[in-house]
Amino acid sequence: MDCVVACDLTETKSNNRAVLRLVYDSTALSSSIGDSAPSQQGTAVWSNFKHHDFEAEQKVAEDIVQKINNILELRCSVRRQEYISLRERKSHRRRSFHLGPR
Repeated sequence: MDCVVACDLTETKSNNRAVLRLVYDSTALSSSIGDSAPSQQGTAVWSNFKHHDFEAEQKVAEDIVQKINNILELRCSVRRQEYISLRERKSHRRRSFHLGPR
C-alpha cells in the first residue's frame, strides 16, 4: 500500500459494472522488492507511475475507491504528493493550451 498513489473510477458501464484504476509508483515497488534500480529521489516523472484497471460491480467499485482514497488521505506520502503535483501540472497545461487566431 506504500506504493499506491491514486485510485479513481474511470468508467461506468451500462451493465451495472465499473472500472477502477489503481495508480502506483513502480520505482518504489522495485526498490522495496530489492532490485538494484538507481534511486531517483525527488525526480518524479510520468514513467515512474504505472496503473492497473479492475472491473467490478458499480457499487463494489465505488466502495473500493472510497476506502482506498480514505487510506491515501490519512497516509499522504511524498510519492502521492509528487503524483498529484504532476497531475495538476498536466491539467494546467491542457487548460492553458490554445492555438490563437489564424
